[in-house]
Amino acid sequence: MASSVASGLWRAARGTLPWYPSCRAPFQRLLAAPSVFSPRPEPLRLDITPSSTHMRTLRTHILCQGAAQQEIQGTNEQPGVQVRVYKSGSQDPFFNLATEEWLFTRGDAGVHTLFLWRNGPSVIIGRFQNAWKECHVQRMDSEGVNLVRRKSGGGAVYQDLGNSIFTFISPKDADNIPRNNDIVVKALKHFGIDAKPTGRNDIVVDSLKVSGAAFKHARHTTLHHGTLLVDVDMAALGNYLNPNKAKLESKGIASVRARVMNLRELSPGLDHDTLSDALIESFFASHGIRCEVEMLDVEDLRRIPELQELEAGLRNTDWRFGKDPDMSHHLETKFDWGGIDIHLNASKGVITQVKVFSDALNVAFIERLEKGLVGCPYSMAGVAQLGERLKEEGKGELDVKNVEELCTWLGQSL
Repeated sequence: MASSVASGLWRAARGTLPWYPSCRAPFQRLLAAPSVFSPRPEPLRLDITPSSTHMRTLRTHILCQGAAQQEIQGTNEQPGVQVRVYKSGSQDPFFNLATEEWLFTRGDAGVHTLFLWRNGPSVIIGRFQNAWKECHVQRMDSEGVNLVRRKSGGGAVYQDLGNSIFTFISPKDADNIPRNNDIVVKALKHFGIDAKPTGRNDIVVDSLKVSGAAFKHARHTTLHHGTLLVDVDMAALGNYLNPNKAKLESKGIASVRARVMNLRELSPGLDHDTLSDALIESFFASHGIRCEVEMLDVEDLRRIPELQELEAGLRNTDWRFGKDPDMSHHLETKFDWGGIDIHLNASKGVITQVKVFSDALNVAFIERLEKGLVGCPYSMAGVAQLGERLKEEGKGELDVKNVEELCTWLGQSL
């Protein structure tokens, strides 16, 4: 028998169930069960015993605290906050990323969502990265390691079952990313691990990276997803990734393996399940409210046409590898906010074709740059005009300093 959650999702997607009130996403909440857990009389403390997340059966929909959501005593959260927690039953990176995108695009913009998952051996590259430069494609292909391109920005990461992945989908708010980082840091604190956010998108322990993240923004929502190195095969990580040497040299690091560490080295009892439980409890504590923890069923979700289309798009060869940038001009440099690798053609003083590769986190910046360069005069003045246009069109979305820095370098490089 299929799970009640996934079956409900499938029936709702087909239109045989009413959609969730206040949300266009096809979720139907099942709220008939009586309470089996009494409310906590004291402020929430991290508790990752099996009963704390009420999730041990893959195809079962469990109700927490006897209702869809319940405020936690001892918190200062404003009324009306809604949260959801989902766990994936799949280890297929294409399916998991498609599910994540589906939750992001079809979910309620007013709800804070946590999605927990992990993948089989894969290299996941950022939206604008050059697959052939970032990883050893032929070696991966011969050894059955997936190459997957995500839709968010950022750099390449190796993933296997020793890597736990978290996704926060939140209403667009300036404090979302710091708050999410705090949730992760406090979850690690439960295991006696003293971690801290650093740089653009990393979480470190004693300067060694244990988590990397990437971001994507829509009109009303923000997606923040990242990895946690629990017990990753470090030899495989070094074999499949081909990091930018300038990036490593700028940090005084000899290799990608030298700058990362598995969390199990610090806490031998930590695994994907216990870490997931700690993240869930930290998420509940941060928002001051509990919810159902739902395991998403793979077979039922794969029947949803929209999700099928998303997964097929991620598997598409042109999307994964991109088109060969066979162009006459090649400019490359690195900024604090990311590397830039620009290939372009120009004719009669005008740029006619452009391909931009980057591990920058701001996807909108790279999209606007690539589009704006086509038709731009091949001159310092032309690039300066483009910079002013980008700053005007991207108000509130682009970092003015980053635009100025890039356009100054590009104008001088032509």
